[in-house]
Amino acid sequence: TWPPDEDILLSAWRRVKGEKSLVIVPHEPDPPHIERLERELARKGLSFVRFSKLSPGSDAEVLIVDQRGFLAEIYGLGDLAYVGGGFTRHIHSIVEPVAHGKLVAFGPRFARSPEAYTLDAVGAAFALRGRRKAKRLAWWIAEIREQPAKKQRAQESLRVFLQMHKGAGERVGAFVESRL
Repeated sequence: TWPPDEDILLSAWRRVKGEKSLVIVPHEPDPPHIERLERELARKGLSFVRFSKLSPGSDAEVLIVDQRGFLAEIYGLGDLAYVGGGFTRHIHSIVEPVAHGKLVAFGPRFARSPEAYTLDAVGAAFALRGRRKAKRLAWWIAEIREQPAKKQRAQESLRVFLQMHKGAGERVGAFVESRL
């Protein structure tokens, strides 16, 4: 995430009811960014812990990943994913959370991502367009959590998408190899 993503994500997160936990992986996990994020979490009344200080029994609502190198593994742990960058130039790749079968949300600048464009069109992703983005993100999270039929339809669209693209890496590799 970048600061504009975090502002919307944290405002949305405060609106989500029930048991919940959030993992935030800043794009730049440098001390100024992490410290800014911690100040914002404290201001919003959300408990947090840094990954580097995580200990058994931690019960913080938000885990801040302050190290690099295992984003793909983290995507495998959650129920939903928010992919950052969509409020700056363009979203980061959604391939990793989608490969883990996660429904994704992202900001409005996703035109350079054919995967995001397609998944948004078929209801397996949620693009934050228009006004009241934090409210809309909280609504989407609640809808997916509280309406099993809605979640099932979105996941079915995601499964079809994944099935259609299964083996793409091998096909691309074979094509490149055939041209060498």
